[in-house]
Amino acid sequence: MSALEKLISKIDALCQKIEDQKQTIKELEIQNELLEETLRKKEVELSDLLARQSSEDSKLEALFSRVEGALER
Repeated sequence: MSALEKLISKIDALCQKIEDQKQTIKELEIQNELLEETLRKKEVELSDLLARQSSEDSKLEALFSRVEGALER
């Protein structure tokens, strides 16, 4: 194998590595988008959960206040 053929072979191998890395990057970008979407959904779920908890806390406070009022009479 001549030096030129070896060089061409190495260049071909490097080009293949570049293509493989481009594909990996595309796959990682897709995976990242999916993870970001999942994170956004979880943030909304957490926000809703906190809002419900706050509402339940308010209801409990009102209930305890009524019980205290009833006990004081």
